Amino acid sequence: LRESEDSTERVRILQAITEIGAPAIPNIIGRIIRNEPWYVLRNLVYLLGRVGKETQAADLAPLLLHANQRVQMEALKSLQRIGGKARAEILLSVLPKADDALKMSIVETLSIIKAREAVPLLVEMLQAKPSGSASLKADLEEKICNALGNIGAREALPALMEIASSKGFFSGRSYQEKLKIAAGKAASITRR
Repeated sequence: LRESEDSTERVRILQAITEIGAPAIPNIIGRIIRNEPWYVLRNLVYLLGRVGKETQAADLAPLLLHANQRVQMEALKSLQRIGGKARAEILLSVLPKADDALKMSIVETLSIIKAREAVPLLVEMLQAKPSGSASLKADLEEKICNALGNIGAREALPALMEIASSKGFFSGRSYQEKLKIAAGKAASITRR
């Protein structure tokens, strides 16, 4: 994988290692620990997502904050694929340290896996004062609302209703219309 410049050959190598399955795990993890170049690391993370089990979730955690975004995204996909109870805990531990783009992907993954344990942090993020890029913050808040609706967290209803019914200037904080709509939909779904 490291030496081949032929993409077809690399795909065949990935398939062969995937077919080997669990016996390949120690070698994959050993290579990940060596901190290979990003393009090799991404393939190793992909393989771990294919052959790994829940016990390998912790091996993916540091890669969620890797300097290369492609490694981060592959680690996120592999963590989701591996499954298990540890994924939500790992994602929640990384979420405060992640950049905005990764935060959005993590929130989306928490939504997909319906991580109830994420609700307090997601509500806290939703209620936090905006910082950084306004458009990125609005996109993140919209994803958080969608996640809370998908998770079906009744404890998030007060925060969602506050946003959905916000009238603007006199409410202390104004919200974009798309966020109000997302919060209203999430609150509606959660009430069911």
